Amino acid sequence: MNTTSQVQHPMRILGVFAHPDDESFCAGGTFARNAGNGAEVMVVSVTRGEAGQINSAGLATRRTLGLVREQEFHLACQQLGVQHALCLDLGDGLLMELGPDVLIRQVCEIIRSFRPDVVITFGPDGGFGHPDHIAISAATTAACRYSGDSSQFPEQLLQGLVPHQPAQLYHCHFPYRDQLLSELLAHWLVGNEQRFQGTGDFAHALLLIAEASTILHYCRDHLEVKWYVAVFSIIEQGESSNSLYLILSGSANVIREEERMLISQASPQLKNLVKGTPSKLP
Repeated sequence: MNTTSQVQHPMRILGVFAHPDDESFCAGGTFARNAGNGAEVMVVSVTRGEAGQINSAGLATRRTLGLVREQEFHLACQQLGVQHALCLDLGDGLLMELGPDVLIRQVCEIIRSFRPDVVITFGPDGGFGHPDHIAISAATTAACRYSGDSSQFPEQLLQGLVPHQPAQLYHCHFPYRDQLLSELLAHWLVGNEQRFQGTGDFAHALLLIAEASTILHYCRDHLEVKWYVAVFSIIEQGESSNSLYLILSGSANVIREEERMLISQASPQLKNLVKGTPSKLP
């Protein structure tokens, strides 16, 4: 894009996203690294994320979710070293309904105020098709063009702002990966020297990671974390397997039909030895 004069200040980076947490999984490392190297970073979330999922009932209710996520947004920016964090309230899930001019005008004003050298936002596909992500991508991309044009939104110039066009615009991209999360997890568990004993918190975290990795195309499979009662059984009858079960906590008995037939013909001593002996699964 256009650079009208040599930069006399530390590099300024602006991130514009739809929801709290977008900044972390889209470009958190980029923000942290550049802030650590002396760049001035500003991150904007145009909604408070009040329509998002509540993954833990103890953290928020539907009424308080927007406030909780806004607080999380400011804490995340603080951890990333971001000096300027701005959370607007344009309506989670409603950005498509606002119309492009509303978003473009808002982002253009932010660009003219902060005067960034680099702007980062979602790509045209919104990362994974989220309507709010697509809307903020289109608005930010257009605002980067219009912000340097004095004929666009002249009321902002009357307020003391001046045209400014960022030198670079970057779109976050989430490439499809062909790896399996279940395979990575299996290798990790089998590689442990001691038998793994998962906690409830670990199982909950694993479920969240599995959902996020599937949504972001990091892996092409999906994991489910379930609790099973003591008498639960998995019966295979020679068909091809289509599921992989990993025991995070507890133990399981594996009974093979061939072994059962051999045991029925074995001595009483051998039967007692085999009965109730759990398989040592990772």
